[in-house]
Amino acid sequence: MDKPKKLNLPQVISIITIISLFSKLLGMLREVGIAKEFGVGSSTDAFYVALVIPTLIFTSVGVALQNLFM
Repeated sequence: MDKPKKLNLPQVISIITIISLFSKLLGMLREVGIAKEFGVGSSTDAFYVALVIPTLIFTSVGVALQNLFM
């Protein structure tokens, strides 16, 4: 069997940069879609509040569990 090729530091940095840029692009497209669907107003604000509350709860629980077991 062949040994897997190890990546050097510039290759790893390039891969992480490309993945990060792709993630940012998808996030921008999500925001454009939300703005197109809901527009500007109270419904958009309610959507973002509904999105932030579970994220805050899951992040808090995740950090607490990480600190507990690490």
